[in-house]
Amino acid sequence: MKFLKHCCSRAFAAAFCLALSLFMNACSVFGPVSSSSVNYFDLGTPAGNAPAGIRLKIENLRSETAIKYKMLYRVSKSKLTLDENNKWTQTPDAMLTRYLQLSLLGGTENTDSAPQLTLGGTLLLFEINFEEKKAELALDYNIRDSEGKILKSSSARFSSPFKKKSPEEFAASMADAASKLADQLRVELTELAKKEAAKPPVQSPKTLPSPSDLKAIPKDNK
Repeated sequence: MKFLKHCCSRAFAAAFCLALSLFMNACSVFGPVSSSSVNYFDLGTPAGNAPAGIRLKIENLRSETAIKYKMLYRVSKSKLTLDENNKWTQTPDAMLTRYLQLSLLGGTENTDSAPQLTLGGTLLLFEINFEEKKAELALDYNIRDSEGKILKSSSARFSSPFKKKSPEEFAASMADAASKLADQLRVELTELAKKEAAKPPVQSPKTLPSPSDLKAIPKDNK
């Protein structure tokens, strides 16, 4: 009996060690196991309020930030941390592109004769600042005419405060910062469209008659 108990205990210990080894391997492959579920946030759906008198195209924004979907927190002047349990539904550049398209392309119908403008840019900053208790974004952007000529090149940086540290507050504050950006762009686009509409139409250069046309012109017989 003692021999059987000894064998059983050794078999149990071996099985336990094997199970523990498999569990540790799984953790190394799939990352740490979180005790809470992952929450996803976006910037909401703004009401469309397109600037009047413009045929506007908004390009997909580029990004200079290293983050993907995880919320990024600045916990000190030079230290950042990522949130494993609270994430954005899209990468920040794609999410801000969608927000600007919904905000600046809907709600107003413009005629084909309206000036055509194109908005493009690069997202430089998209983070939650714990020290200053605010959500902040920054964008380098340019506005071009139908021929690709840059009419305006500038940078914008907007922030919005939050009262408590919660992902819901962070998302709401970032949406408010995005709204401020959209409002500024709407004003600038309207002003540029008015200037473009006031320009005289470009006249095509007059072409000289060809030699065959000159031969066809009747001579004046005197």
